[in-house]
Amino acid sequence: MSARINPEHFDRIYVEDVIPALEHDPELGFQAKDETKEYLNKGVCPSCGKRSVFVKKEKPYQLKCNRLNNCGYEERTRDRYQHLFENLSERFPSTPENPTATADAYLSRARGFDISKMKDWYTQGRRQMKPSGVWADTVRFPLCDGYWERIIDARAIAGNEDQKAGIKAGMRYTNAGWVPPGQTIEKHDRVYIVEGIFHAIALHLAGFKTIAAISCVNFPWDIVEANAGKLVTWVIALDDDKAGRTYIRKHLKELRSRKEIGWVALAGKLDWDDVYRDGKLDQL
Repeated sequence: MSARINPEHFDRIYVEDVIPALEHDPELGFQAKDETKEYLNKGVCPSCGKRSVFVKKEKPYQLKCNRLNNCGYEERTRDRYQHLFENLSERFPSTPENPTATADAYLSRARGFDISKMKDWYTQGRRQMKPSGVWADTVRFPLCDGYWERIIDARAIAGNEDQKAGIKAGMRYTNAGWVPPGQTIEKHDRVYIVEGIFHAIALHLAGFKTIAAISCVNFPWDIVEANAGKLVTWVIALDDDKAGRTYIRKHLKELRSRKEIGWVALAGKLDWDDVYRDGKLDQL
């Protein structure tokens, strides 16, 4: 199974914006004579100062220094050129013809998802920031009897005491979770339980069955119970941090006490959607 991302999904941001930013980056100074059809080569490494940085043109997601043993510099282009991925409400405002224009831009540009495969999964909403009271655009996913939403613009997040996401006031998702629309669980399936909806989307688009538990504390026990007897392998793939590891042990113990098959998968320092954007989800 391959999770390779079709470059067409990124043409607007990576071809029109990121590639020119790389070519005209004065610190990197890629030499035109050293360019090939596949790579920009011999950029100046910000770490070791050698002309050893390269980036793949087809998937220009990561800058790397080829002096692996002596330097090992790596940097994501989406981190280096954050301004190209931020404040999308100004660059791509919603219109009567396309009420989800800002959410579309965020999911495709900032998250790297193929939104053509996510038709009717989400809407564009508005959330009031605290303590400023300013309203900001969000991308909103139905969840249980309410919704989960992610604030789109970085400036809005900064004005919301750095809280990036939230749920509808008064809703509950205990023992439940977010499931990609249309996904079914069959006998002998392997299902990955992750924390965030974006993590679940990444796994789903890469061809894996998945559920977002929304937080490491929660686990979709109602879904597990509804599929008892199907010999499903439940793969606990929470964030690889202190809290995640604590609840991984707890959930795994409970799974096995219920005579369910339980495995664990960790993405290390990365999030699952980072692994997806790097084209490495075929390595599970």
